[in-house]
Amino acid sequence: LYGPDRAGTVVVGGFGIGVHVSDGHLVVGTRDEGELRFSRVDRFQRLVIVGTSGSLSLLALWWCREVDANVMVVDPSGRVLTIAGPESRNDSRLRRAQATAPWTAAGLTLARDLNQLKLQGYLKVLGRLKPSDTVSKAIEATVRATAALKGARTIAEVRKVEADCGAAYHAALADVPMRWRDADRLPHHWQHLGQRTSIFGQGARSATTPGQALRNFIGGIASAEIAVACRTIGLDPGMGIGLHHDVRGRESLVWEVMEAVRPTLDQLNL
Repeated sequence: LYGPDRAGTVVVGGFGIGVHVSDGHLVVGTRDEGELRFSRVDRFQRLVIVGTSGSLSLLALWWCREVDANVMVVDPSGRVLTIAGPESRNDSRLRRAQATAPWTAAGLTLARDLNQLKLQGYLKVLGRLKPSDTVSKAIEATVRATAALKGARTIAEVRKVEADCGAAYHAALADVPMRWRDADRLPHHWQHLGQRTSIFGQGARSATTPGQALRNFIGGIASAEIAVACRTIGLDPGMGIGLHHDVRGRESLVWEVMEAVRPTLDQLNL
């Protein structure tokens, strides 16, 4: 059990998780750590449940909705299982503009802005790394991509610029050393952050090093926060602006907004 913090976030994880309502209070507890009780006047805005063992009552979901609090359920790998919360805005005109964004100037502008923030973040992260040839190449690639991004005339060009720069950035991060208490007893490929791609051939989703698994977990938590933000302002998290192809089951807008904050997540991970 952790929280609530200054932002009103409560995190509960482990086994035997229970969330229910008793005497008008929300009760959050685990089998080993006891419980926390919240009234309607407490500063409570977000409940994050990390685990797959326990129960969450329908009355608890209703209680959270009544106090405008969001509930996220995340499995231990960082995959979001469900999100429940109120929608503060419901405007069909906004969703219509979102749906047509890939074919309007708005989509290109958003694609540039999101990736501009991402490239600026790349430079901040690379500036924290130990100087090396791969880091220097990544910085040069990022500077070139920043200049090329301003001249991009289509979303496809924006995607290409980002992909070329991203390869150099991830190569530089791969050499970041991981500190372990008993490093001599661990596999060699655990000694560094490791390659972003997985040896299982599923992109970055099935991480094969602890460092990349941490990146995936932090990214999973961030995706839940972005999905909540999208729903709060009335956007559809699954309807992207064109930076990602539409795929069944993927919330494209979430991962497109993630472009802007991914370097911040990497700084947290480092």
